[in-house]
Amino acid sequence: MKSYVVEFVVVEPRGSAVAVRQLLTKRLPWTRELAVAEADGVLKVRVSTGRPELAVLTGVECGTLRDVIVESEVVTRAGG
Repeated sequence: MKSYVVEFVVVEPRGSAVAVRQLLTKRLPWTRELAVAEADGVLKVRVSTGRPELAVLTGVECGTLRDVIVESEVVTRAGG
């Protein structure tokens, strides 16, 4: 499965960083990386997933999104 790095900022969040992290973990249980940071009333999210559209849709449920970035991620597999 192809992997993507998704980053976005949530302004006017509908929950805390912990709540957003829990929701993303529930919706995207197969993520390899998930970080949610909170500062000055906004949340910054970074997630590595094969379902970037689901990450963004979940983010929209958490508040207004700004600076959305979706990039393809090169995955290196060992032992090939």
